[in-house]
Amino acid sequence: MIPLELQPHSVASRPLATVKSPTKLAMALGSLLLLAMMPATWLPSVSIGLGLVYMVIVVLNRISVLFLLKRIVCVIPFVLCILFFHYKSMGLQGSFHFLIRSTFSVATLVLFTATTPFPQILSSLKAFRVPHLFVLVLALAYRYMALVQSELSNMHRSVTLRTSHLGHFERWRLYGRMMGSLFLKAFDRSERVHHAMLCRGFHGDLN
Repeated sequence: MIPLELQPHSVASRPLATVKSPTKLAMALGSLLLLAMMPATWLPSVSIGLGLVYMVIVVLNRISVLFLLKRIVCVIPFVLCILFFHYKSMGLQGSFHFLIRSTFSVATLVLFTATTPFPQILSSLKAFRVPHLFVLVLALAYRYMALVQSELSNMHRSVTLRTSHLGHFERWRLYGRMMGSLFLKAFDRSERVHHAMLCRGFHGDLN
């Protein structure tokens, strides 16, 4: 299993760490809006410009290129799935433009989250008047993500040790059942955690 490592580059001594998190969030949102709304004729020049800026950020903050590429590649299958269903309406050129916009959008989010400590991301969202419930859900999801990954790792190890004699198809069927079981366990744990928080006086604020 891949270890949970969302923010390995948010070190205080690196250049982007000195920039205030609301400023970084505003820059990231501006980049996303530019990528989403700019005309197709701007795409080549904007892509080159953003590519150079992101290369500078990666070098100055000593971010692993493999770290960035692994997270971009994780989203590519979803982008290709969208293109599969909308290829006729987009055409070849439109599909290529959509792929470029999506890739740079994911890179923007990865660089922002990798160079900004998560508590600062939450405070930036609050500064931008993001609904409190959304920020609260993000905070809880982040806190329990490592716990869910540990549970998934244990289940994966158990399945691997006990099904070494099975073929790939049967093993993938077991993985599907494993994900369903993980969802039920996570849901049950969330209910128990919620009741425990209410018993301790929780009123919607983690501070």
